Amino acid sequence: MPARVEMSQSEVEHPRVFISYSHDSKVHMDRVLKLSDKLRKEGVDCFIDRYEEAGPPEGWPRWMAAQIKRAKFVLVICTADYERRFLGEETSGKGLGATWEGAVITQDIYDAQGNNSKFIPLLFAPEDANTIPGVLKSVTRYMLYSEEGYEKLYRRLTNQPQVQIPALGQLRPMPLLKHQEDFESTGLSDRSSEEQASSTNSSTNQTTVIRAVGTVIPSHCNYSDISPTDDYYYAVQHLCAIGAVTGYADGTFRPESNMTRGQFAKIISNTLEFTGDSGGQIFEDVPPSNTFFEWINRLAERNIVRGYACGTIPSEPCVPSSNKPYFRPFDDLAREQLCEIIIRAGVWPTNSTGGPHFRDVPLSNPFFQYVETAYNNGIISPLEDSIFGFGSPATRGQVCSAVYKGIVINEKNKNAQSKSTRR
Repeated sequence: MPARVEMSQSEVEHPRVFISYSHDSKVHMDRVLKLSDKLRKEGVDCFIDRYEEAGPPEGWPRWMAAQIKRAKFVLVICTADYERRFLGEETSGKGLGATWEGAVITQDIYDAQGNNSKFIPLLFAPEDANTIPGVLKSVTRYMLYSEEGYEKLYRRLTNQPQVQIPALGQLRPMPLLKHQEDFESTGLSDRSSEEQASSTNSSTNQTTVIRAVGTVIPSHCNYSDISPTDDYYYAVQHLCAIGAVTGYADGTFRPESNMTRGQFAKIISNTLEFTGDSGGQIFEDVPPSNTFFEWINRLAERNIVRGYACGTIPSEPCVPSSNKPYFRPFDDLAREQLCEIIIRAGVWPTNSTGGPHFRDVPLSNPFFQYVETAYNNGIISPLEDSIFGFGSPATRGQVCSAVYKGIVINEKNKNAQSKSTRR
């Protein structure tokens, strides 16, 4: 157990926090009150509207705007009702408080040119991940349905990180290599993606060595921000070499950045070398002029990707007479969606052995089979012990690793088995 760190009085800071939420139900309101009370008991100067039972003398609109302005952090409790009001799509005269706070928050982020370290989305249930307002989807969210989630939030609010950056040391001098001798000793003339990468099969708890299809790695695929110690290193290099992914002009790959659903469709389609006519428009929000039209359509025609029924949310109305579904190509790709598409694209048989493995993906979750199959085949790893990270955006590094293990290696194994059978 880690030693308890004692904080001197001079180190103590009581951060000002405001909670923005909607009055969905009495149960929900009491849950928010309980969170606020707990934060205050633990030294966080937290405020919610229920502490003003008589109503503020300046009126609610000014009070809300002032609370948001004074707060160091604003905790946004994400639910379907809150999102609807945040976006200004609620029935007239209903939910005015959350609607007003949504407008103030949106304006603040706009004035900051999209930069945001103040407004933090919180989730009380895994399914709430789909209700995070668009302007907050790119920032870290905290899952309060686990004690670990609350602890991480508390560390953030009180500036007590779990990991400290160590002091920068001196550069270590390295000897020059005699290249010709090294190549002869290893038997390598060109470095290729035949280099080894490891994948953990969770059902056996063993690490197995896998090799990718042999591909010479061009120099532009050696990105400055990835290294052989990264799980996605060989995946990124291989996918770059075959033209499925690209980096940035500054020589970086940015593996921790999020990826959109449209970008992911392009990677899957190019990895599997789907070509030919992409057909007519399938999704209402993916017309032929859309950047990702051909790749999304090729996957949809093969039943690898699915969309959302029209009319599900107010911003996606049904358009007669086709009533096409929506794909949301510019939304962040969620980790569970990554699993579903990989399993469908790789035609993996369902494998939920030992499941459920994650508290946030129970048996009743519609993505349960996809997540468990991906996990049991070593395609994807959890964010933390017993937490998959349902609703969390998939990063570029995670996507490449999953595509490499779930499609590239899988295709190679299928081809090897086919050749063996023919013999």
